[in-house]
Amino acid sequence: MTSDTFPRSSSAKNDARYSVISSEQELRKVIATPPKVLEKRIQSSLDDYSLEFIEHAKLAAIATIGGDIPLQLIAVNSDQCLIASNQRFIIRSLTHTAKKESEYTASLYFIAPGIGHALRINGVIHQKDDQQWSFHIRQVYFHCARAAARAQLWKTNNGSLSHNDQPLAEENESVELSSVIAASTYLLLKTQNLNGHTDLSPRGDPAGFVVQLSPTQWLIPERPGNKVAVSLRNIIDTGLIECLLLIPGSDQLLRISGQAQVITSETLLASSAINGKAPALGILIDIAHHSLETQPLLTQLEIWNPEHHLDDKDITSFPKALSAHMNGKGMLSKATGGLMRGVVSSVVKRDMKNLY
Repeated sequence: MTSDTFPRSSSAKNDARYSVISSEQELRKVIATPPKVLEKRIQSSLDDYSLEFIEHAKLAAIATIGGDIPLQLIAVNSDQCLIASNQRFIIRSLTHTAKKESEYTASLYFIAPGIGHALRINGVIHQKDDQQWSFHIRQVYFHCARAAARAQLWKTNNGSLSHNDQPLAEENESVELSSVIAASTYLLLKTQNLNGHTDLSPRGDPAGFVVQLSPTQWLIPERPGNKVAVSLRNIIDTGLIECLLLIPGSDQLLRISGQAQVITSETLLASSAINGKAPALGILIDIAHHSLETQPLLTQLEIWNPEHHLDDKDITSFPKALSAHMNGKGMLSKATGGLMRGVVSSVVKRDMKNLY
């Protein structure tokens, strides 16, 4: 594993190349306020759709507050991540330096190979003993497939580095950090708000979408989303950020952490234009630490093997699961369920055709 720590940049606030978004009011001048109905997508416990997704998931990412437990990947099985009830998981074998009886706010992000959408869960994790943690659920909701589609996450032969083509950094010191960044198409982004709650969400784009402005300053373009903008609001609140960059087909991971800002800049974001559309916003990160490491779990679980990928028909569709969550339960929901599914399906189809 290679690892470097950088001094925090002192020039970020005075750079004439961009403007910093410093409040939600400013953010909403660029991103419209989301419709209130989106709040209904959040559940307080695992329902049948959530349980079905977890049953098909092979991999999850877990993020917590503090540096005792780094953002990391875990297997979704009885050995590492097990459903104890509709409001609790048992998590084992976490990489951590925490003391016994520690408790943290935490987030889980479940990935089902071959499936674009994902399941996000927020809650609190409590250490029971040296090997076992209890994750108590506070929020459950589905995340759309746009990041995975932009990254072509489950496509083969996408030009990324493979384990066989490029020896890992600890085996070959000639592998440069810039090569890994250039090959990455997908990342998981951890942020936190002023109340100490974590959030974990994806970003995806063609290879090389993370721009190195300098060795210590990187830029992530912000593409259209559902307008809730949890990650962006968290960055405005605290600026704390941690990311895992993935390379489809490889077991290499790039971990970065530092201080982030939400910015607007025609100059810096012009190079991130796709189909003639430059992003309106970007996430500018002053890197405090980065490390290049291997994750054998990606190979062991055969995440990148298309023979082990699910088909869309193997699992309830994102529009159906989302509309069920937004529509609620009871007689009224039964009467309006078909209409809600139709509306959600139409919106999702439109969004997937207009990724930029």
